Amino acid sequence: MMSKSERIPVLLIIAGLAIPSVGLAQQPAHLAKLPSPANAVHLTLEQAKELALTNNKQLELGRLNVQEKQIAIDAAKTDYLPKLLGSATYLHFNRDLGTVVATRDRSIGGAQIGPGGNIQVPSVTIPGKTVTANVVNQDSAFGALIVAQPITKLIGVSALVDLARADACIASAQLEKGTRDLLSGVGQAFYGLVAVRRIHAALSLQAGMLEPILQAQPSAELRLAYLEVRKGKVDSEKQMVELTDLLNQLLGLPAGTCLELTEPSVPIATVASADDAALQALSSNPQICEAQQNITKAQAGLKAVRMERLPDVNIVAAYGAQNAADYIQPNFSTIGVTGSYLFVDWGKRRMVKHQRETQLAMAHRNVDAVAESVQLEARKAYAAFKQTSEQLTIANEFVAAHQQAEKGAKDAATMMTLKGATAKAQLEQMMAELNYRVAHAKLAAAIGHP
Repeated sequence: MMSKSERIPVLLIIAGLAIPSVGLAQQPAHLAKLPSPANAVHLTLEQAKELALTNNKQLELGRLNVQEKQIAIDAAKTDYLPKLLGSATYLHFNRDLGTVVATRDRSIGGAQIGPGGNIQVPSVTIPGKTVTANVVNQDSAFGALIVAQPITKLIGVSALVDLARADACIASAQLEKGTRDLLSGVGQAFYGLVAVRRIHAALSLQAGMLEPILQAQPSAELRLAYLEVRKGKVDSEKQMVELTDLLNQLLGLPAGTCLELTEPSVPIATVASADDAALQALSSNPQICEAQQNITKAQAGLKAVRMERLPDVNIVAAYGAQNAADYIQPNFSTIGVTGSYLFVDWGKRRMVKHQRETQLAMAHRNVDAVAESVQLEARKAYAAFKQTSEQLTIANEFVAAHQQAEKGAKDAATMMTLKGATAKAQLEQMMAELNYRVAHAKLAAAIGHP
């Protein structure tokens, strides 16, 4: 008779979701295999992983994120090149603007003989003439083409390119981590679904054996055992539905797709010690890569702040056209250098520089912290794997011992008792093997071999 702890399996963590799992072991020859639907999708573990890599929507989003960051790098690099700017302006004033005086008033005298024989010249005044001349025409148009090449700002452009590259590397690291988590989750869900189906088959066999015995020899103990088996069957059926839905989601298959899974062989360890696991985890862990790229981002931010202390210098070439002033050439060109500098900012640049230096120090410390965490997780994963390996060995020996004890049974009652004990040991063996497989999947993900 199964106890509550034997019916309710351990908790699996797959892709950030907590799902119930069950035990998995080498299926005894006498256990009936569940019939597979005609439209079931047949999959091995490797095929399931390939399908997940192809169809999983979260991975697709991760790939698009990497692509977007790569485009951002190319966009940042364009600021190294000169910029061509164009402008056009049309203005209509309410009247002509400005006048210019062209001549002054002038007097002209004529000759004549006056009293006493004096010659007199009459005066004639010629008024001055005012000529209208617009300083700015009433209808004025301006146009210009300007080529500007930044000089000192190229340091800031370099910092922006470094930031874009760091973001792209971080996106790639996050995609790698997501891929590892997905493959590990697919493996765990795959193992769990195979296991729960086999446990369901074992419980169905036990229920089929107990039912006629209970009818022939009704007793409270047999009835409780039969009810426990029936309850275990209901629990396993619920878990089969949940695991199938989860695996379909991870693989990108439509909900309700029937899966026929090929049981994989029992995996073996790829590392020999906890130290070996920690070293392999350090060499390839995407979280460390992401933390290192945060150092690059902090360095780029510090470079950009230092650039703010330099004057803003640009080389400029321009071509202009205008009809606003008739006394100026309608077309002209120019080339030169412009510069500007911010003299007083009340200490803002100094404070931002200290902020960036603090961020850089934090990024360095974060790399050390992440490396310690990664090593610790790898060591814990290896320890869990070793523990489940020993538990599986013991479970296998228990099954072999019970099967050997059955051979010495001398009466039917003793044989039934021994067979019940063997069935219980086989269920424990299934759970021990699943725990072993799940621990192996977690260890493989921790060291970078999902």
